[in-house]
Amino acid sequence: MLKMDIGKRKLLAYAAVLVIVVLGFSRVYSGITGREGDASKLGIPLKTANRTESIFKFVSQRAQKDILDVTLENAGYGKWSKFKKELKVVTAKAQIIPGGEGEFIVAVSLPPQEGMVAVYTRQGDSFAYLGKIGNLLPVTGLSEFSGIPEGRHVLVVDQYQDEMLGAFFNSGYKDYFIWEEGRMKRVLGLTTEYSAYWNQSWEGKKKKAAWLWLRQEPGIAYDEQDGSIMVEYKQSLLRSVTHDTNNIPGEEEFVVRDSRVVSNKYVWSSEWGRYILGEYRDRASGERVALLEDFRNNISNLVKKKEHDLAKIIDARGQVKIVPLDQLE
Repeated sequence: MLKMDIGKRKLLAYAAVLVIVVLGFSRVYSGITGREGDASKLGIPLKTANRTESIFKFVSQRAQKDILDVTLENAGYGKWSKFKKELKVVTAKAQIIPGGEGEFIVAVSLPPQEGMVAVYTRQGDSFAYLGKIGNLLPVTGLSEFSGIPEGRHVLVVDQYQDEMLGAFFNSGYKDYFIWEEGRMKRVLGLTTEYSAYWNQSWEGKKKKAAWLWLRQEPGIAYDEQDGSIMVEYKQSLLRSVTHDTNNIPGEEEFVVRDSRVVSNKYVWSSEWGRYILGEYRDRASGERVALLEDFRNNISNLVKKKEHDLAKIIDARGQVKIVPLDQLE
């Protein structure tokens, strides 16, 4: 009987402490009301940003709700307010602006196809809105690394596109940004994981049409000594052993038909102000250009090899072109 009384007392004491914490928080919590920088934009108090990391779910959720409301207004995405139940919010603290006190990054996504990132910079006890990165896919993660030789940090925005309901594919992406001349500048874009399905009957095969599955599994490593990014892709073309033309088979019903491992090393170029695969001379123009992508390593090259002996380049004027690889030396 004595043990039961002690247990009840402990439970009641714990409940009382929890009630005090909840009531105390609700009393002192303040929404986003301060303004910093541009008088037409709302700032985010430092306390509110910190509460997104709270171990109490209701605390972090309330902070995210306030941050979402302000970010939609600041970034001009008010039309998304009617989809609040569908919106996804990801936040992170970063050190993107050289010499700054730190940034607060807010990603807002409207699946399955839209996303944006808002950048706030620390000013005293709050974060002031700087600008946005628009035209993104749904954002799943935010991170940074400090490999650029100039000492600047890179913001990495992970995105994911799920089109399995309509187009039978999904894909992951990483976009890399630096702060330059008052804006976020994209310095590299990578396709990471990739998965696409199609049936041979769509290509005209009438009997025993199988499903084909094109799959890419990425590995990405950062070298903070020289600022390089090493990308390795495991690429596979698989064929189903069954011949159902209506439903995609399970993973266990596929066998590998072709596979390979390809790798790219992207190096930071101060001259080009971005990550590149190397420098070449364009025989057609005689100009020096930077190689941005070798399409022979593209996942689609497992299906149509000869059609992808192409390269994406950029010239000194900033013009991006697609040219035959044998045009470069």
